[in-house]
Amino acid sequence: MMNGRPSPLYRARRLEEKLNTPAKIFYKREDTSPTGSHKLNSAIPQAYYAKKEGIERLTTETGAG
Repeated sequence: MMNGRPSPLYRARRLEEKLNTPAKIFYKREDTSPTGSHKLNSAIPQAYYAKKEGIERLTTETGAG
């Protein structure tokens, strides 16, 4: 969060379609934040490999805060 304003959430519709999942996947664009974010760097591969292994439910999070 910068200047007291929360980052907006975006829906990853193409990723949902690619994974063929009924889940609604959201992400935050924090790449312009000077503090950075590694959420996408870990969440997307986790979702990919989980789908590949047949896992049907997945929750990812960051330990940053």
